[in-house]
Amino acid sequence: MPSLKTVVKPHSREIIAGKAKNIEDYLDIQYLHFAKIAGNTYPHAIIDSIDCSEAYRLRAVEVVTYKDVSGVSAVGYIPAMPTLAVGKARFLGEPVAIVVAKTPGEAERAISGVKVEYRKLPALTSIDDSLSSKEVLIHDSYKRTIAYRFLVKKGNIDRVFSKADVVIKNRYKVSSREHAYVERSNAPRNRH
Repeated sequence: MPSLKTVVKPHSREIIAGKAKNIEDYLDIQYLHFAKIAGNTYPHAIIDSIDCSEAYRLRAVEVVTYKDVSGVSAVGYIPAMPTLAVGKARFLGEPVAIVVAKTPGEAERAISGVKVEYRKLPALTSIDDSLSSKEVLIHDSYKRTIAYRFLVKKGNIDRVFSKADVVIKNRYKVSSREHAYVERSNAPRNRH
C-alpha cells in the first residue's frame, strides 16, 4: 500500500487563526462595493421582462442583466451556459441579474427590487428525464437537453477492473456539491 503524506497548505495556519489577508485588506474600503446575484425562481421558464427600477430605489448602485453584457457571455467551457440568463432560464437559481451596492445589506435588499416576469415551462427534474425527453428542450439552439458533451479518458478502466479483487457495480445518486470558499469571490478593478 502506498504511504500517505499530509500536505499542509502554505497559509492554513493564518487562515484558521483569522490572520490571513483577504481582498478587503488590500483595498481602500471607501471604494469597495458588493454584488449579489438575483437568481431565477423557476426550474424552466421564458423570461418576458426584467424591471430593475425598484432595485435602484432600494440603493443599488448598478444592476446588470444580459442586455448589459457585450461579446461572448459564457461560463467556462460550456457554450450553452451564458453568464446571465438570456430570454430563458434553464435551471432553478440561474443568474438573471447582478446587483451592486455599497454594502452587503443594501445589495441584499436591492435584489428584491429586481422584478422578473416569467412564463413557466415544463421542467426536467432528473438526469434520466432529461436524457429521455423529446418534448422539453432546455437548450433550444442545440435542439436537445444536452448542453455540451466531452470525453474524459485517462487510464484503462478495463485493465483496472480485470486486476481488481472485487468489482461492485451499482447506480449511485448524490446531491450536488460546491466549494466552500474562505473569502468572498472578488474582482478588483481601478476606479474611474
